[in-house]
Amino acid sequence: MSIKSTFTNNTVTIFLERKIDAGNADNLKNDYFEVRKTYPEGSMVLDASKLTYISSAGLRTILSIKKLEDDFSITNVTPEVYDIFDVTGFSEMFNIRKVIREVSLEKAEFLWDSINCKIYKSGPENLIKVYNPNITIDQVEKERKLTQKAMIDGVPTIISFDIVKCNSSYGLIYELINSKSISTMISENPDSVTATAKECASLLKQMHEVKPETKDFPLAKNAFIKWIDTLDKILKPKDINVIKTYIKGLPDGDSFINGEFYGKNIMSSDGELCVFNLEKATIGHPIFDLAPMYFLHLLLPRFPELYKKHAKTARLILPMGTYNDVMKIAKLNPTDILGFDYTLAPKFYNQLVISYFGLKTPEELTHINEIVKPLATLVLTYYATELANTMNLKVENIANVFIQKWVLPALKKAKPVDF
Repeated sequence: MSIKSTFTNNTVTIFLERKIDAGNADNLKNDYFEVRKTYPEGSMVLDASKLTYISSAGLRTILSIKKLEDDFSITNVTPEVYDIFDVTGFSEMFNIRKVIREVSLEKAEFLWDSINCKIYKSGPENLIKVYNPNITIDQVEKERKLTQKAMIDGVPTIISFDIVKCNSSYGLIYELINSKSISTMISENPDSVTATAKECASLLKQMHEVKPETKDFPLAKNAFIKWIDTLDKILKPKDINVIKTYIKGLPDGDSFINGEFYGKNIMSSDGELCVFNLEKATIGHPIFDLAPMYFLHLLLPRFPELYKKHAKTARLILPMGTYNDVMKIAKLNPTDILGFDYTLAPKFYNQLVISYFGLKTPEELTHINEIVKPLATLVLTYYATELANTMNLKVENIANVFIQKWVLPALKKAKPVDF
């Protein structure tokens, strides 16, 4: 066997030679069988980083290999070779990825970060979403494809035009001309918070009118239950049962759900609003968008006050390790997370809800918020556990405190969803 191959992370990779034509196509097929004898398990990847030319004989050989594999892809394809795959229709039949170009962040302007990524501005027109190093290219490609499907379905969003490599991380590049995030707009002009909230309510309604195919996006309820299942060794079985019963009792819904609809992920480009960052997109009832918003704009802004009020008491009640972990979460700055003065957050959220539902009285707003709050406490706990992972804290410490102090009391007061 003359061809180079590797086996890592349950993936067999064969590194193609510079040229595949009638003279060596059979050799590739024979080498493939030899590699499969050595590595009989795992997905099959052909690395085309050195491939400069492929003839029709080479294409037929690759097609014959594809027919023998359930999970097959070709990576690191140069633009010239990709054109051959594209013209012959192979790009429609195979999972083919172009070579990933390297992008330097040295001159890029850091804008903000979230749990899984950081956002940079590169030049006057481009945004770069740089994922954490643990995010794989498959996950990045999945989000990119879901974003494309969302736009086709009618979701006002923006499409990445390229996947890039930034040091040890993958990233997506977006073209946004004359754009600003809603968070930046409110930060620069706090008096605009009411008008901006009304515009965002219209965007949210437009988004919820989109009814995507369920095969493209996961169901919101299933996503929550999947997360709860990851805590089965941390939480008490009876508590898990209470939480799952509540989630399963929520309406299914068939709307497009952004999952992270807040100022940093809403962009204004040439006066038009669109959503940005769809990694948590699902299908479900609008409550699955309202709950994260409630958490970010009503619960999170209370953290500084609660920290001052309860830090000493918590120190007496909680074990030292648990106390230290919880306090690290509690001391997070809401303004840094939201991107604008956190004292404006309740005003933004309440105005958005009022405009979204066309509410007339404070009592109607209170009623909506009472319905949303129990799910919002679950969202709070989800993000707290995600932060615990990224901050190297003990997830069990965070999960148990937030479930006992926030979620279970809220679930006892849960009201039927009537909107």
